[in-house]
Amino acid sequence: MAEPTKVNRREITDELWRRGELSWLMHDVQKEMYDLYVNSEDRSTMVWILSRQTGKSYCLAFIAIM
Repeated sequence: MAEPTKVNRREITDELWRRGELSWLMHDVQKEMYDLYVNSEDRSTMVWILSRQTGKSYCLAFIAIM
């Protein structure tokens, strides 16, 4: 059996950036916010009422980038 190709962490992260897949950078609450956004109906309005320091701006920046 052939030995699996070894890929380092840098190559993996570079490939994820190239593909525009950045959800691996988010924590659990941000991933939940992202899932709500992705699975929402088109042209729907969303209101997120969250406390300070939950990563709202960070999550929205990644959604804009992706």
